[in-house]
Amino acid sequence: MSPALRIAAGGLVGATGVILAAYAAHARLSPEGARFIGRAAEMALWHAPLLLFLGLWGRGGAGTFAALAALLGVILFSGSVAALGFGLISRTPLAPVGGTLCILAWLLTAYAGLRG
Repeated sequence: MSPALRIAAGGLVGATGVILAAYAAHARLSPEGARFIGRAAEMALWHAPLLLFLGLWGRGGAGTFAALAALLGVILFSGSVAALGFGLISRTPLAPVGGTLCILAWLLTAYAGLRG
């Protein structure tokens, strides 16, 4: 994943987070639906800066793997939690996988930083 793609992914993930947050705040949802969509927005908004950072400074294999893990993790976690909030699914078996990938992304970022 090239640095330009990481930056673009960060921008798209950030925009998605803002859209989800606005929807959760302004749409007529059940309290539970708003909470789930809000969580999906939070996860996207926390990982968008990570992708931007990795696009600007993440070098080498660890940075590439961190970016891929963050992007896939956000898609799986935020996507499945948002789908739950929208009532499209009744449970989120992919959320734990996405969350684990997001944790891995942060650990790989730390590893890349320690390697210099």
